[in-house]
Amino acid sequence: MSKVYEIITNQILDKLEQGVAPWSKPWVMNGKEHKNLISKKPYRGINPFMLDLTVMDEGYESNYWVTYKQAKKLGGHVRKGETGTLIVFWKWVEKEDESGDVSRFPILRYYKVFNTEQCDFPADFQIPNDEAELPNNYSPIAEAENIISNMPKRPEIRHHGNRAYYRPSIDDVTMPNESQFKGSEEYYSTLFHELAHATGHASRLGRFHKNHNHSFG
Repeated sequence: MSKVYEIITNQILDKLEQGVAPWSKPWVMNGKEHKNLISKKPYRGINPFMLDLTVMDEGYESNYWVTYKQAKKLGGHVRKGETGTLIVFWKWVEKEDESGDVSRFPILRYYKVFNTEQCDFPADFQIPNDEAELPNNYSPIAEAENIISNMPKRPEIRHHGNRAYYRPSIDDVTMPNESQFKGSEEYYSTLFHELAHATGHASRLGRFHKNHNHSFG
């Protein structure tokens, strides 16, 4: 049990060392609950938080997950080299003592799941496409839009997925959709953060030899 706690703690500490507090991210992943692909049941407890950490790193848009065996049961497979995400759950067990009294106690179990985007399934297999439930708290801020419009040699800005990052290789910024942010201020502060990275491009200030990490945080 202590090993499970240690793994979870280390994942959170790793994020903090990267300068990211995963519980205070300014956007929601995709407005969809993380669910098991076979049971369609949402994950509960700390599990959505752990799955969010993976989505934050990888940018998966699917909210469905499977174990290695479940992917195989559906006629598919997890791609070679893919890394699973730790999931935990409590299982209640009963034990009868010598006097016949029965006691119940929980046992912590854990296993790894894979996002459906880490798997290959038969061509006719359909992965559900849940509707997102996002409270749209975004509205354009004229002053912020003016700053963006007037940025010299501004990189292309794309809205897609669940990550915010700048790619110097093709000089573009990728952002989650505006509606995923908790508010307009959070959207623009994140976008300005990525555009600040973009100023290091060779066509601008040329400082990327000092820092090769351009992710949010």
